[in-house]
Amino acid sequence: GKELLMLRDEDGVSCAHMASQNGHVEALRVLIEAGGKELLMLTVENGVSCAHMASQNGHVEALRVLIEAGGTELLMLTTNWGESCADIALRMGHAEVLRVLQEMSGEGGGEGQGEQGGQ
Repeated sequence: GKELLMLRDEDGVSCAHMASQNGHVEALRVLIEAGGKELLMLTVENGVSCAHMASQNGHVEALRVLIEAGGTELLMLTTNWGESCADIALRMGHAEVLRVLQEMSGEGGGEGQGEQGGQ
């Protein structure tokens, strides 16, 4: 059941993180149906969420599914370095991700909450 979906590896990576990182939209839908928002809110040791992984890799449709299920609460999560999904998308040059974040959050997906030039 849900307990199995909540399992993570030694770095804190869940099945939802892997599906997000690789843009597996249908897998994400199944995981969300079974694990709910709680699964999406899990972060790895460095504070990276599923939405951060989808943003980093430019997976627009996966990000849409994540935002629909996790809402702005998911978008407000920042990494241990203070980076939001928008900060990561900007750093990686994913303009379409930035557009989706702005469209779905109504205010840019938390842009500017982290230090854009810092490491």
